[in-house]
Amino acid sequence: MKRVLPAAPPKRKGRALIEHSKTGHCYFKKQPETDGEVEHAINAISVSCIGALRYGGKEENILRKIYELGLNEYCDYKPIGDYSLVIRNIVTFYFGGAINDLGKTIAEEFANQTYYKVVDYLCEKQREFSFTLRWATHHSGDYIKGEILSMYYYKITITKENGAVDDTIADRAEAVHGALTKKLSASNITWHEKAINSNGAPRPTFV
Repeated sequence: MKRVLPAAPPKRKGRALIEHSKTGHCYFKKQPETDGEVEHAINAISVSCIGALRYGGKEENILRKIYELGLNEYCDYKPIGDYSLVIRNIVTFYFGGAINDLGKTIAEEFANQTYYKVVDYLCEKQREFSFTLRWATHHSGDYIKGEILSMYYYKITITKENGAVDDTIADRAEAVHGALTKKLSASNITWHEKAINSNGAPRPTFV
């Protein structure tokens, strides 16, 4: 990880790893050592303004994760493997509240953002909720559905309305993740690339 251009600091993503110089440069003041710190560093790269943070190493596993986030341009070296963008649109987690509380909090996370409209909110039989998120001036958008898998164990799935392209799912996932961690105190949050197995067991691909 290394410093390049001036930018606003993504401190909330990199936590103790990121610092600002007196000239306004955003940089890694500390190299990540643990797996958790590596994840925080990768997350910081993903939200860094104007590509201010980069990965200058050659570790294949780190390169793979960055490439699968579609951040190829922020790597100084290419991986050995051929990795493409991976859309992770399903999250499983534990939450101690009711599903209607969960659904309303997730919907409010989007409703409070400029230009978005939350429409067709439903909560059925205390088992699942759903709503559609649309740009205020557009007809297509994102469909978000939450359901309870077992006691206090939930799943949220983000899909595109009318089969549109997946170019906004990553942003929606980040907003959902923020609500789960900051407002709902959810635990064991795991994002998945594919559907849950038929027996209810998740297949984690990136935690």
